[in-house]
Amino acid sequence: MLKNPVMAIIIVTLFCASTDARIRHVPGEYPTIQDGINDCSGGDTLLVAPGTYYENINFNGQYLVLSSLFITTGIQEYIDSTVIDGSASGHVVTFQTGEDSRAAINGFTITNGYSDNGGGIYCENSSPVISNNIIVDNSTYTGFWPYGQGAGIYCDNSEATILNNLIINNSASGTAGGRGGGIFCEYSSPDLINNTFFDNEAMWYGGAIFSNSSDPNIINCILWGNDAPEGSEIYYEGSSAPQVTYSDIYAGWSGEGNINSNPEFRDRNHGDFHLMSTEYGYPYDSPCIDAGAPHIRDIALDSLLGLGTISSDMGAYGGGDFELSSIEDENSEMPGQIALVRNYPNPFNSRTVIGFYLSEGSDVSIEIFDILGRRIDPVCKLYYEEGYHSIVWNGERFSAGIYLYSVKGPSFNITRKMQLLK
Repeated sequence: MLKNPVMAIIIVTLFCASTDARIRHVPGEYPTIQDGINDCSGGDTLLVAPGTYYENINFNGQYLVLSSLFITTGIQEYIDSTVIDGSASGHVVTFQTGEDSRAAINGFTITNGYSDNGGGIYCENSSPVISNNIIVDNSTYTGFWPYGQGAGIYCDNSEATILNNLIINNSASGTAGGRGGGIFCEYSSPDLINNTFFDNEAMWYGGAIFSNSSDPNIINCILWGNDAPEGSEIYYEGSSAPQVTYSDIYAGWSGEGNINSNPEFRDRNHGDFHLMSTEYGYPYDSPCIDAGAPHIRDIALDSLLGLGTISSDMGAYGGGDFELSSIEDENSEMPGQIALVRNYPNPFNSRTVIGFYLSEGSDVSIEIFDILGRRIDPVCKLYYEEGYHSIVWNGERFSAGIYLYSVKGPSFNITRKMQLLK
């Protein structure tokens, strides 16, 4: 729960002001998530309250953002407490009607899927945004093929954006084995950014990731403790050419910035996959802190997200959004000269609000970069007084994808990620 109800009002106001699309609610307006999806139209946001929903949902070609209250609060507990349970009766989530990046699922625990291909999430001829989810305890069985494929996520002819997900304990099996415990890719080029793969297994190939005739782009990910007879972390065949950079991969992988070091999760036995930091009383500093892509920078020392001060961290809890505690309590001390409010909404259609709080007046410049770190829009450079300020960024002339926004001043330079949907 937010500490200050005024902050909740500000957040919802920004959300409504930044888009003409509707905001709908489950279960307030619809008894099931699928009922809400069926009634939504292009650009709507469907907000789901905490609870366990025993459903197998299908986007059916709808362009909407489906999210838990994580999108309006940044509070991670909403991901844990908003569960879509597939009841072991098929894919939990299905995209197979040509959905593109205007369709997004954000902030859920996706579990108990059971299918021949894609236990958790099934993507065929579709390219949605899959962000900030826990994809756990999904499995496959023998169907048309003698092996199950993609227990966590199945991508066939897809260019999905898969960002900041925790993909754990999924199992791909079948009569002749299984392929892709975490993710299965075939004729696909997904972007895999800041995901953590742990304890996934395949009875045949690719404990974490299986790639056939695909070109997955893997950045800032952790692949550790996965299992398969061939390729415990990544297995590829055919004309596959996975691009792996700034990732921590068990047994190593060639590519710029890749490492092979125990990621030092805080308490993986109890589901805590945040990175250890001596700053917060843990015995080690994770080698994944400050080891990510150098063109992305985390905010300094946030205990849950973004511990790095030089560049981004690896894994699902590095380089992500964070809850701004400093402006929820008006009496709290500001952490330095600036505290950055995450852009809102995120993901967004065309327009998003970038807000920031200054503890003293300063010159501030705001710039937008693409995922490769190339500046595409120098938004503004102005002097701002002490207090809260916001600007609206209009991304209508840019293509859908992941972008970075940077807020710079004489003594700070903070960069965050955002997702533009079209």
